Amino acid sequence: MSNSLPRNAEQLLALVRYAFHGIPMPEEEIRWHELFHEACKQNIAANLHPAAKELMSKCIAANPDCFAATPIEGEDPVPLMKLVLGLWDIATERTIQRSHVQFSLLYRLAKMVEPAGIGLMVLKGYGFSANYPNPMFRFSNDVDIYPFDLHNPDQPDGGRSAKRVDAIVREQLGVEVTGENGDHHSRFIIDGIDVENHFKIIGGGKSRQAQSFEQHMQQLALDHTIVAKKDDVKVYIPSVKFNALHQLRHDSKHFANSGINIRHLLDWAFLVASPRFQQAKEENWQWLYPQAEKYNMHKFLAILNAICIEDLGFSADLFPVLPYNAKLKARVLQAIVAPAPHDKPHSFETPFHIKLLHWMRNDWKRRVFADIPIPQAFIAHVRAYINSQRAHRQSNQ
Repeated sequence: MSNSLPRNAEQLLALVRYAFHGIPMPEEEIRWHELFHEACKQNIAANLHPAAKELMSKCIAANPDCFAATPIEGEDPVPLMKLVLGLWDIATERTIQRSHVQFSLLYRLAKMVEPAGIGLMVLKGYGFSANYPNPMFRFSNDVDIYPFDLHNPDQPDGGRSAKRVDAIVREQLGVEVTGENGDHHSRFIIDGIDVENHFKIIGGGKSRQAQSFEQHMQQLALDHTIVAKKDDVKVYIPSVKFNALHQLRHDSKHFANSGINIRHLLDWAFLVASPRFQQAKEENWQWLYPQAEKYNMHKFLAILNAICIEDLGFSADLFPVLPYNAKLKARVLQAIVAPAPHDKPHSFETPFHIKLLHWMRNDWKRRVFADIPIPQAFIAHVRAYINSQRAHRQSNQ
């Protein structure tokens, strides 16, 4: 564990270790209102809710007036900790409700497109949530689907099924679809939930290495043996190897270009700890590490594993012994749990010159973890910005 992290970040990591592994938290004053805020920023408030509620309830029972009373105009003062606990309850309930809506929408879409001979493979969210102790507590911003041809499941269809899904959604639901001419995914909103409909699994440019990786992932996506069912409607879950390599690529790219949070770290830790991964642990690691080396993600992989063990409390027995730079690991952890302003993800509306400055200040990340040369990465970044602006203008016309 790092001694250079801010107190709130250290306490948040301690709460993660207590929540999932029962490792006692340090006996020191906890500013629960600040910890709740940090948990929300890291998208793990619901995951930590049972542990936080247990600890706060003990404090409240021992001292009903714990912390300074917070006056509310026209009402009796309420202890601050009770207010924080109430807010944490509300945030958790909203995450659970959102998860229910997302899961229901996923099966609704699968049922809608199945008569057209289209199957839906889910990327990230739904498949990752099954690895958690409580799947409903995993926060997800959107739903990612990768449609495929049920009549030709052994062949990549080059995004044709995704185009058909766009047409079906538009015709049957009257929903606006944007980004259809992009090189990665289209987007539509149903019941307030963003859906990213993938033509490609990763996208990310026209470099030889990017295209090689995309083709490799499309081949891995042909494994349709893992199926989730609800009322005889099927949703397809990627293989362990697909999910491991896909998440490693996704997280390393996001870390280098915008940023990731503790929820991404937990996604990785619970994937590795899952029974499916551990059943063939040696085989999976022997396959994954050369893949990571090939695409220059091995340093990121080693640091990711080290953080899971040293800072999140997961057993070292789950992971292979991989060499890593301790100072670089500390810098990566700092950028995740206590990011500087230029480490924080930017919004779509952020002006280009701010995004460019952000990109330049994060150059150290790409030099360590990027899988393409820096000049190519810059060109890809500019191209992605232009394409996103074009798609945004089209959606507003």
